[in-house]
Amino acid sequence: MAALASIVAALLAGGPKFTNPGLSSPSAADYAESPIEEYQPVVTGDLPSRQSLRITETLQVVSKVLSAVASLAFTLGKSTTSASCAPETVMTSSGPVPDCTEKLLQGTRGLLVDLDGTIYNDHGLLPGAHQFYHWADKSRYPYVLLSNSGAKGAEGTQAKLATAPFDLTSNPSMPPVPLKNILTGAMAAADFLIEKAKPGSRIFILQSLSRYGGIIDCFRRVLERRAPRGWMEKMEIRTYLSTQDAKIWARDAVRGKHMTYVALAGDGDIRDEEDWGYSTWDYDMLQKAVWIISNGGFLVTHARDTHNPKLAREEGFEDVDLMVPGPGTFEALIKSATYPKAIDRTFNTGKGGNLGGKYMMDKAMKMLKGLGLREGKDRVVIIGDTLDTDIQAANDFGIRSVLLRSGVHTEKDLLYYPGIRPTCIADNLSSVVEMIRKGRKLPPPKFGAPIPPPAPAPAPRAKTFEPPKVPKIVGATNKPASGAYDYITEDEEDF
Repeated sequence: MAALASIVAALLAGGPKFTNPGLSSPSAADYAESPIEEYQPVVTGDLPSRQSLRITETLQVVSKVLSAVASLAFTLGKSTTSASCAPETVMTSSGPVPDCTEKLLQGTRGLLVDLDGTIYNDHGLLPGAHQFYHWADKSRYPYVLLSNSGAKGAEGTQAKLATAPFDLTSNPSMPPVPLKNILTGAMAAADFLIEKAKPGSRIFILQSLSRYGGIIDCFRRVLERRAPRGWMEKMEIRTYLSTQDAKIWARDAVRGKHMTYVALAGDGDIRDEEDWGYSTWDYDMLQKAVWIISNGGFLVTHARDTHNPKLAREEGFEDVDLMVPGPGTFEALIKSATYPKAIDRTFNTGKGGNLGGKYMMDKAMKMLKGLGLREGKDRVVIIGDTLDTDIQAANDFGIRSVLLRSGVHTEKDLLYYPGIRPTCIADNLSSVVEMIRKGRKLPPPKFGAPIPPPAPAPAPRAKTFEPPKVPKIVGATNKPASGAYDYITEDEEDF
């Protein structure tokens, strides 16, 4: 505790300057109505001062530190007071997270299913992937494959899921995954730019390429497919900038001549379509992006994933963790380099992002409705492997969620993500599909009945006289009748 107190004291005294992803950006609508010729790259509304931002971030960090300490103390207390926790239960600061059961998943009539770490990893399909797709296709069950990928849209994803070792059909007679069942982070970020970028805007794209089954896909192609006719011609869109061009774009942005965007649309590493463009990350690419954003440009991203699902263990390296840095790593790098200038000009449209509710989750619900879902959000479940994207998106949107142990996070990571909590945990997609299949015709579970509010106190009477004091009788009690206050609590509610 002495060490914790010294850390808190250091933070309150000024502490290090850092970027906190929890600080939410203003709505994109704040700047959407600015005319292009008179545009000023300042978001409307009162922006917090640097001192207030530092205080806010310090308090948030202190809160997370205290939450982690409380969670650790809770876990240690449980281990010392009992022999062991129930094997099907994970203890967190918010209470137990159970393994999935039919009761917890009953009444599910629509699914949002993550891809990387849920359906497949880099070596092929995961257990239950074939079973899920065959069942969903045969029964016409409403589902949307919801991926934060920025390298491909629906067409690129469809091609990947029809190419070995990621082929979901495994049968030549089965149709490929329909485009209407796929929504990606690239599509969400493209929709944001199409909606918000005014004629004459400039867009600098840092993208990855997707190559499967002879199909090449990337963010620029997704933008072309989703934009209305003539929209691309009204913009200046580049996937490569020389050093001089980057300086000119930064100068024009800070002088208010053009609304300027940097679209970070890669699944980790980046590569341009053009042979003379970039082929990987380097200091020069980061510097150009930082110049533009720190001079009034906007950063548009599609994923918070700091790393992608771990590679399968290789022979001779079984004890080595070969994780791959994800797009969230580079987003954090650019945000820290432009802090605090661009603190209000970063927009993340993917699962768990500050605009993910509108551009991913709302759109996914509309897609489910178009696929036959007649009920509301209480009948929808999201299945994924990442706490701060899949599960965070579910918590923000108010739907149930399943954390699979087949990808990035497991129950061991819950301690490090206080406030992010799945409905339940499962080993793989196969077991979840079977539970949902059996209980889909049942009503959804009730997660606790609210305690009724106390009755309002009667209005005071006018005091006319002092009643005589009654002597206390031995054996008498003023306790109300049994059951008078026996409300149903959340722990007692029967699912």
